[in-house]
Amino acid sequence: MAESVIALVGSNEVIVNDETRTLVNELLGGNEPGMALEEFTVNDDTSTADERDTFLQRVINALNTPPFIVDRRVVVVRNAYALTKAATASLEQWCASPTPGVTLLLSGAASKPPALTKLADRVVDVSVGYNKEEAYLRGKFKEYRVNVEPAVVKLVLERIGEEVERVDALARTLHAVYDSQTVSVADVEPYLGEMGNVPEWDLTDAVDRGRLTEALTTMRRMVESEGRVPIQIIGIFQRHYIRLSQLVNSGAVTTKSVMSLLGMKEYPAKKLLATYNALGSDRVAHALHLVAQADVDLKGATALDADVVLEILTARLARLSASGRN
Repeated sequence: MAESVIALVGSNEVIVNDETRTLVNELLGGNEPGMALEEFTVNDDTSTADERDTFLQRVINALNTPPFIVDRRVVVVRNAYALTKAATASLEQWCASPTPGVTLLLSGAASKPPALTKLADRVVDVSVGYNKEEAYLRGKFKEYRVNVEPAVVKLVLERIGEEVERVDALARTLHAVYDSQTVSVADVEPYLGEMGNVPEWDLTDAVDRGRLTEALTTMRRMVESEGRVPIQIIGIFQRHYIRLSQLVNSGAVTTKSVMSLLGMKEYPAKKLLATYNALGSDRVAHALHLVAQADVDLKGATALDADVVLEILTARLARLSASGRN
């Protein structure tokens, strides 16, 4: 049975756009876009009521136009999850009796599954979750038939950090330049660009595991490549250890109870509880004291440079975690 409605959703707008382009090419099946494709972009925030009505009517007209000369038509609505309830209701009516040979592709970024996806015959989720960056990178290399030496994957992941939206463009570029040749580290280096951002949990995870070298490297990267000021790094540690301190005498001893207490999702709650169990209340209190002292030092209590204060703090916290795991 043909799919009349497909919903593509993800957490990153750039990735959503890249994957929408790929899916559109797949749906066209070689048909000429000028004959088989119509695209619309929802812009309700800046549109008047009349403009929204006109826009919706254009979309409905496109959906009601059967294929002519070509065997199928594709109607794309980008930023679809910003549609009003009234517009959604109009689309529901069309979905109940779709035009034969016409596929509606709803596309947009969203932090949680939009209600509009319930209309779809197929939902394509292109979100790249925590610790899924490598799988996404390898998948893109495979999609564009890019062959790389093993060291290239590590280099790319280190360089892009959490900016996974850079992967699609990189893979397309490498394919265009090298085709099916095996790409080396030296080959890919000129196309990597600047160091990308790294998430806060990269730093706190390294510290919690007692990995001193990794923690110091991550901290320096945050300061040097992302332009974070030292007080922002202190803030990361403050938030982390305050969360841990909330578990002291709380009675929260299971992942579910931590989720309920702190309003966290399952995976971060599980990690936080494991860290607390490894450290114990005394080490958590000591860590908070170290962070507070570093905060005071940054504000002039010591003659040490800010970078040195951060290095000392990071090292002390990592060693504290390491002692709790021994």
